[in-house]
Amino acid sequence: MGAIVILVYVFIAYWAAKKTVYRSRVMIGDINRIRIQVMTVGLILGPLLIPVAILRTIFRF
Repeated sequence: MGAIVILVYVFIAYWAAKKTVYRSRVMIGDINRIRIQVMTVGLILGPLLIPVAILRTIFRF
């Protein structure tokens, strides 16, 4: 059960990082390196980014 919660958190944190920090950036490089970078930022800043991403999705700003 704990693994499912962690997996869901990783997916939501990755989505939130893409919606907030990386929403208007063009990233050049290896796709795996970019995904790991976005995932790392999402995991570290997840508690801050997830509510902001939800609000941006609801209010479209």
